[in-house]
Amino acid sequence: TGETAEAQAKTVPSLDNPLGVFNRYAASIRAVVGVPVIVAARIVEPAMAEAALARGDADLIGMTRALIADPDMPNKAAAGEPDEIRLCTGANEGCIGRLFQGLPIRCVQNPLIGHEEELDTLEPAVIRRRVVVVGGGPGGMEAARVAAERGHDVVLFERTSELGGQVRLAAMAPHRAEYGRAISWLARQIGKLGVDIRLGVEATVDGVLAERPDWVIVATGATPRPPTFPANGGARLTTAEAVLERRIGSEVGPGWRCLVIDEDAHMRGPGAAEALAQTGAQVEIISREMTIGLDIDPTLKPALYRRLFEAGVELTPLTGAVAIDGLSVTVEHVYSGKQRAIDADLVVLALGGEARAELYHALRLAAPELQIERVGDCVAPRQLYDAMLEATRAGRRV
Repeated sequence: TGETAEAQAKTVPSLDNPLGVFNRYAASIRAVVGVPVIVAARIVEPAMAEAALARGDADLIGMTRALIADPDMPNKAAAGEPDEIRLCTGANEGCIGRLFQGLPIRCVQNPLIGHEEELDTLEPAVIRRRVVVVGGGPGGMEAARVAAERGHDVVLFERTSELGGQVRLAAMAPHRAEYGRAISWLARQIGKLGVDIRLGVEATVDGVLAERPDWVIVATGATPRPPTFPANGGARLTTAEAVLERRIGSEVGPGWRCLVIDEDAHMRGPGAAEALAQTGAQVEIISREMTIGLDIDPTLKPALYRRLFEAGVELTPLTGAVAIDGLSVTVEHVYSGKQRAIDADLVVLALGGEARAELYHALRLAAPELQIERVGDCVAPRQLYDAMLEATRAGRRV
């Protein structure tokens, strides 16, 4: 490790830290000691490890999380297939974050971790089926990948022009770009396996049934949940999704007062707040929870909070919105019930999601004899790991 217990978040550095974050320290130590030096942390692929050894940074390389993300990494490297390696994202949410909580480790992007007895063997399909997957997020891509690898004929519909779903959006937040590695690997795999990928196509009941499928897997994700309080903000009311996708207009910047209402308790609200602060705007984020981003992994919070405070973002926990009227937001303290008004030029809603399951239910009604199932956020909005686990199981059931 490169830190003490006083800075525990850096004992296993997350994606907030640069790749090879401890290499230069290891090189300095190696120059003055007479024993072998091992360096670890944020070395995610064999080429990085080889480069560190060639520079003399260390004598040995530790790559624990990289091997959790892809236990076959050494074999793939030896076979000259670096593009096949599922690279660690540094998310920390499944591995070291759970270990610190006394929970079994897993991997946010590799659903086999922790389920090896159930999922380690991928059996070829006995009968080749026609499989339609609706949704090109991580759940849809994983279901398509597994079904295609088993030998099925797979077509995937994605209504937008890009694959990735919610993970693509999450990777747009400041300091989260590496999260996108999860969808990059999946996109390469389904391309190599010959999945018929149809981007920009809104799947309908008639469109799906016209493919004459034997099996349908619906992975249509979630939509932003509407507020449960009166919200009349007009053009000055937007969503965290719009902020992260840079759809808020170039005029937002210095002199603007922005309020983020966070009822999601994860990265979306703080990510939107940080993105707004980078424009020079004055930003406050409120949450009914005890802390902002309550459900964020503990190893990620210190760096996030530090950046938010350094950017001047005001963090206001135990406070929820009661009503939005134009440029004024009435908020209420969770325990005291005391209300006050916050004036804002832009109000951003980060309220979590609602399952987008209309197509699933319509297909069940239109074709009750057809094998139809759903995975991921269109079951209930959760995290990447949940979608991946459900999807790999669905692909194996076909």
